Amino acid sequence: ATINEDADLKFTLIIEKGIGYVPSEEIRENLDADFIALDAFFTPVTKAVYDIENVFVEDNPDYEKVVFTITTDGQISAIDAFKNALEAMYQQLAVFKGIVNISAADTFGRAIPANSEFAKLFESVSNLSLSARSFNCLDRADIRFIGELAIMEESELKDLKNLGKKSLEEIKAVMEEIGYPIGNQELGDKKEQLKRKLDELKAQRQKNEGQ
Repeated sequence: ATINEDADLKFTLIIEKGIGYVPSEEIRENLDADFIALDAFFTPVTKAVYDIENVFVEDNPDYEKVVFTITTDGQISAIDAFKNALEAMYQQLAVFKGIVNISAADTFGRAIPANSEFAKLFESVSNLSLSARSFNCLDRADIRFIGELAIMEESELKDLKNLGKKSLEEIKAVMEEIGYPIGNQELGDKKEQLKRKLDELKAQRQKNEGQ
């Protein structure tokens, strides 16, 4: 309202409890004609987003976890809001009870070993402490993760543009030192699985860098 400095403004508010979001059109049906209906936003959750991150399960890199970020207006804690959402979802999905009987603990409850066999492969090549010449060559070739080197054959490494013999020997020595020599055949049929996961990580990294 626009009023003069010496004017008085008096009005009556109707405050109710509710759930979720209710548009003014629905509220207007229950009000007298001299009231103005406004959209009602009852939820105390002001923000709820999620992100997908890679995670190891018993040395298998082909798993992901969901990370939720929840912000509230203070009426309820974020953890309580999350619990309430889970309870509501469980009640809604209860109609399928008896159709499927899968224990989440059987699939996702296993602890991730701290010394996971492949953890090193998903680290940045910058962690190899290579010389600037060798690192820059890998960077120009868009090689971002140690795992990309681990699944390469020596002939592929030699074919990298501007990679000299000294840099080649340095990279081979470093990879040998961490237990993943170039041309290593021990990865076997896991190479394709690792390559898919590395490609996903690179795509996600490029997406984040572009934001």
